[in-house]
Parts: sequence; C-alpha cells; structure tokens
Amino acid sequence: GFRNLYENFNYMAERIDVLVSRELKQQILINQANFKHLQAQINPHFMYNTLECIRGMALYHEEKEIAKLTGSLSKLFRYNVKGEELVSVKEVVKNLKEYALIIDYRFMGKFKVVIEAEESLLQVFLPKMLVQPLVENAVLHGLEPKMDRGEVNVCFAEEQEENMCITVRDDGCG
Repeated sequence: GFRNLYENFNYMAERIDVLVSRELKQQILINQANFKHLQAQINPHFMYNTLECIRGMALYHEEKEIAKLTGSLSKLFRYNVKGEELVSVKEVVKNLKEYALIIDYRFMGKFKVVIEAEESLLQVFLPKMLVQPLVENAVLHGLEPKMDRGEVNVCFAEEQEENMCITVRDDGCG
C-alpha cells in the first residue's frame, strides 16, 4: 500500500509539473504576442506622427506642395495600418484619391488616376485592400514602362441583382 501510494503521488507530482510547465509556456507565448502587438501599434503611430510633423514644418515654411503631398502620404499610411478589414466604398475612394495625388506628384503629372463611384454604392462594404493593389499594379506594370502620358481608371458600378462591378483599367503597355 505505502509504496503504491508513494508511486501514485510521484506520478501526480510529475503530471502537475508538466501541466504547470505547459501553462507557463502558453502564458509566456501569449505575453510575447501581446508585446509584439503593442510594438506594432507604436511603430505605425510613430510614423504617422512623424509624417504629420513634416507636414506641419512644411506649412510653417509655406511649402504648400510638400505639405499637401506629406498629408496625402500620412492619410494613406493611416488607412493602410488601421485595423478594419472591411471598409465602405466611400472610404476606398477617399484613400484612392490620396494615392492618386501621390502618383500625380511622383510622376509630375504624367500619370492620372481617375476614380468614379456610383452614389448608391458608397455605403457598400468590401475588403480594405482589394482595389489599391490593382491600381498600384496598373501604374507599375501598365503606365511606368510607357514613354508618354497615361491614365488608370477605377470604376465602382452597380449591376443587376445587387451586384457591384469594380473595374481597374489602364491605357498602358498591356
């Protein structure tokens, strides 16, 4: 009896040790994940504030073009890092207009991004990063290799049966 009780006690002690060890490891992993999440929030906040600081300095020195470009970059950055996965077409259009302004400055007016959205679609929600990468690809692969002026057209149109058609077209190289 006593030997059996001793062995069972040792087995239980080992099991408790294993379970506590697992629990501690899980808690450490959770704490590390929380810390990394906090770090990820601090860095974008720092970047956004720095861009806003540059914009403020540009306004102070009456460099309106630099302020406007920095403001657009700041808004584009904030849109891309904020947490929502689904956004309204209205927000997508607003973000694409900031992107279009940056493209206009970057290529000195050579390339234009034109955005159209039917009023009835402005409150429809879609994945945040659905359209911008398509527009970026149109600029990069369609317009940049082109020697002369170019345009990317983005259209949000309502189709029958409550469907939405999003078209991204460029007049570039193909």
